[in-house]
This record gives sequence, structure tokens and C-alpha cells, in this order.
Amino acid sequence: MKYLLYALVLMTVCIACSDTAQDSKANGSDSSALQQTDQAAADSAARAAADITVSNPTLTATAALVRDRLASLYRNDLDKGLVDTFSRHFIYAEADLNGDGTKEILVGTRGPFFCGSGGCTILLLDASGKTINKFSVSHYPVTIDDQKSNGWNNLLIPSGGKLRVLRFNGQHYPTNPSVATQYQGTQADNLPKVLEPASSQWIVF
Repeated sequence: MKYLLYALVLMTVCIACSDTAQDSKANGSDSSALQQTDQAAADSAARAAADITVSNPTLTATAALVRDRLASLYRNDLDKGLVDTFSRHFIYAEADLNGDGTKEILVGTRGPFFCGSGGCTILLLDASGKTINKFSVSHYPVTIDDQKSNGWNNLLIPSGGKLRVLRFNGQHYPTNPSVATQYQGTQADNLPKVLEPASSQWIVF
């Protein structure tokens, strides 16, 4: 009888040990599953961050020309770290403003380096990347008027809360749109517009 009691006690202890081992294995499995879930969440967050990182799209020849020109124009400021990441982006549009068959390039900027409360800097380059004009305190979009001055299309640029007319004087356009004459025409809505930030791809330089 004594041996029978010993056998029963020993069997009970073995069963308890077996249950503990199974619980431990299950807990380990649960921990592993949680770790895998956490890793998957981290991977998903990393992918989301990558999706919103701004990077260069496939560059056309013109975009590459503008990128290199901006990098050259602002090399000293870039080297000194004065151009923040947000400001290192541009949009561009091409238009033959003087009817010579070669398109000029309008370049829009953004960010605190180029923009202030009055607007942003817009550049006008020739087809080789040489600067024709630099417009300060400008807003978007730029409207290309069908009227010309000295053979160049007038440009309509919002500045100071009004649409301004910039006329070519034979060498360049006025550099400060805010002091230019207000546009009095009625056809602005029907004229071609360029440099519209909401519908443009910002490119890194």
C-alpha cells in the first residue's frame, strides 16, 4: 500500500512538471509572436517614412540643368549649411518667352532660405542655365501674358496681394514684382499658368 501511495505521488509530480513545461513553451511562443508583431510594425513604420521622404524623380535634361545651376549659384550657402533641407527643392517650367524657338526656364523655390512673408524667389534662366532674371517676393503661379514688351511675353506674378505685370525692358524684367504695375486685364484666368506647386513635382538640388 505504501508503494502504491509513493507511485501516485510521483505520478502527480510528473504531471505537474509536464504542465509547467507546456506553459513555459506556450509563453515562449507567445513572446516570439509578439516580437515578430513588433518587428513587423517597425518595418511598416520604416516603409511609411521612406514613402514620404522627398527624393529626386527621374531627371530630365532640363531638370538636371536647373539642379546643377542652383547648386552652383548657392554653393557657398550650401557649404555653410545655410540652406535647410526643405529649401533644397525646386519646380520648373519651360516657355519660349521671346519667340526665338528656344525655351526659357522658370524656376520656383520654397522654404525659409528662399521665401519670406512677402513671397519666394523665382528665377528665369536661358536654355543654357544662365540667369536672365531673379524675382523676389513672388507668389505662385506665374501667368504668361499674350501681350509682349520688347519682344518678350509679359509675366503676371502675384505679389503684395495683387497680380503684377512685369514687362521686359530689352535686357531683363523688373526684379521686384511688388512695385510693378497691377494687372488691369480681364483674361488672366484664360492665360497659361506655370509653377503651380500643388500640381508640380518638387526636385531636390
